Amino acid sequence: MVCYYLFNKYFTPIHINLYRCISVSIIIWLLSTSLFGLYSEQTIVSKGVVYRSTWRSLTAYLSFFLVYGLIDMGLESFVFLLAFYVTLIVCFLMSRMISKFFENYLVSKIDNEKKVNVLAIASIGGHWIQLLRLMPLFNVSTNDVTFISTWANVEKMVDGHRYYAVPDANRHNKFNLLRCGFAVFSIIFSSRPQVIITTGAAPGLFGILAGRILGIKTVWIDSIANVEKLSLSGHIALKVADRVYTQWEHLSNRKVVFAGNILEE
Repeated sequence: MVCYYLFNKYFTPIHINLYRCISVSIIIWLLSTSLFGLYSEQTIVSKGVVYRSTWRSLTAYLSFFLVYGLIDMGLESFVFLLAFYVTLIVCFLMSRMISKFFENYLVSKIDNEKKVNVLAIASIGGHWIQLLRLMPLFNVSTNDVTFISTWANVEKMVDGHRYYAVPDANRHNKFNLLRCGFAVFSIIFSSRPQVIITTGAAPGLFGILAGRILGIKTVWIDSIANVEKLSLSGHIALKVADRVYTQWEHLSNRKVVFAGNILEE
C-alpha cells in the first residue's frame, strides 16, 4: 500500500486492483513461508537458519508474485513490483535485526527435550541393512523416526515407526527417477523432518536434495561397498549435504568425515 501511494503521488499513476493485489500477495507469502518453515520452532532457534529461511522465502515470493504481476498488471507495472519487493526486503531485514533482542526469549520458549523428527532413507539391500545398523544412534525411544525404502514388505523390520515405500530407481531409468524423486519430496514436504539421514542411493540422494531446498539438516553416509572412492551419489551429496561420512579412513578429507565402520562388530 505504501508503494502504491508513493507511485501514484510522485511517479506514474498505476491502475491496479489494490485489494486483489494485496490478497494475492498475502496468499503467496503464506505459501512461501510455509514452504521453508520460516516461523517454525526449528527455524527460530538458530540465527543463521532464520536468515537462510528468510532469503529462501523472499526469493520464492518474488518469483511467484512477479509472475502474477506480469500476467495481471502488465509490463508497465514491473518497476512498481521491484520497488514493492525492495520495500519487503528492507522491512524483513529490519524485523530480523529487531528479533535479535528477543532471541533468548524465543529460544527459552522452545522445549529442548521435545522429540526430534528424524527421517531415515535407504534403497533396499546393503544400503537398507546399513541404515538399520544405525538405529541405536537414532534414539528411537525418545525421537520420532520415519523410514523410507523401496520395498513395501520390509515395513515389519521397523515396526512401531512410520514407513513409506517409494519407487526404486537408478540413472538408467529416467522415468523411475522422476517417480522416486517426486515421492520422496512429497513425503519430506508433508512430514517436515528436522534431520534427514541416508546411506544411499537414489532415494537418499533425492532426500538430501529436498532437505537442502527446504533448509533441513542432512547427513549422507556413503556405503561400505565404496572402498576405492565415493559413490556417484556421494559425490553429488558432497555438494549439498550438511555432513558426508565415509566408512573408509583413506577416503576421508576435510569435507568427508570418517567415524568408523557401520558393519564392524
